[in-house]
Amino acid sequence: MSKAPINPSALDLMYLTYCALNGKKPDPQRLKNMRPKELYAMGEWHSMNALVSFAMEGNIMDTVYADWKKARESSLRRNILLDTEGHQICKAMDDRGIWYMRLKGSVLKDLYPRMEMRQMTDQDILFDTTRREDMREFMLARGYDPKGHSDTHHDIYHRDPCYNFELHHTLFELHCDLRLVNYYRNVKEERMLPNNDGTMGFHFSDEDFYIYMIAHAYKHYTDHGVGLRSLVDVYVFDSQKPDLDWAYVEGECQKLGMYEYERTCRFAARKLLRDNAPETLTEAEIGMVRFCTASGTHGNEEGYIHHELRSGGGKVTFWQKVKYLWKRLFPSAKWMRENERLVRRHPWLLPVGWITRLFRGIFKKGGHTTSEFRYVMNTEEVE
Repeated sequence: MSKAPINPSALDLMYLTYCALNGKKPDPQRLKNMRPKELYAMGEWHSMNALVSFAMEGNIMDTVYADWKKARESSLRRNILLDTEGHQICKAMDDRGIWYMRLKGSVLKDLYPRMEMRQMTDQDILFDTTRREDMREFMLARGYDPKGHSDTHHDIYHRDPCYNFELHHTLFELHCDLRLVNYYRNVKEERMLPNNDGTMGFHFSDEDFYIYMIAHAYKHYTDHGVGLRSLVDVYVFDSQKPDLDWAYVEGECQKLGMYEYERTCRFAARKLLRDNAPETLTEAEIGMVRFCTASGTHGNEEGYIHHELRSGGGKVTFWQKVKYLWKRLFPSAKWMRENERLVRRHPWLLPVGWITRLFRGIFKKGGHTTSEFRYVMNTEEVE
């Protein structure tokens, strides 16, 4: 693994996050040496500007602080609107006798010192998928546009100005790591606990919430990548839940093949956000921070390629590149049936589907396939 340094703006972002979460005043000299434009761009890339605004308030010129202030105000407004609407959607499920469980950020944000520190773009709710059409009827009547109402793992609904809700049928898509798919296949019966407040709501135990949070991040990390905020989520949960049964957590992570990922993530988060000691990061932890830095909040294409080529370890050979490109140009028949409408409707047209996909990638995606080809062939070594 390369020993290249972590991006300075990423380290500044994590330092300011350390200050914001722990109520510390940033070092004036370090603030003075930061590059505001690069720092703001890095914070935006990782959805963390609202969070670091708390460390910068009163410590930099108002004219410079203005953008961070806007990010905080926008985050607060969006979180309040999403939370209020989320409660209305859950109430509709209560009224209709539909069980549900709120997921991910909608729960995590309340563990941060201030809810607006955790920027949100949507809310996720797992629900009784046998009542899918009932919820579709409710959401349409409420003015939502069904952006993704199809046979996937969730139904996506949007309504202006910022209401985005994902109503999940399952926690992991069938094409994900089968260990994750099988582990959460019967999640309601095996891991969910009733809220016992007269509602149809359920929740995870603290340990199971953490494991799912890690599993969700791990899915992204091993696909297109995941950003620095994933480390912040781990630190916040770790610091707010000091009595977790770590033997259970680590045992379950071992079953899911993410034991090393969880430990690296947790220890890196503690060193950066509890101890403010980036100099103590191990080589593996530096590698994770660097990869998360490059990925951004939701990952990117380079992150996907990085992990696919990395499967061979060390140097990337010519034949590894050819294997990757062949898989990308001609996916499996199963993948084509699930993702290409033509093949889903007419499986016998699989060869036509491959050809159509190839031409679409070259001519109708701004040369995306060509740029991906160049990126892969120019890759010398995967870290």
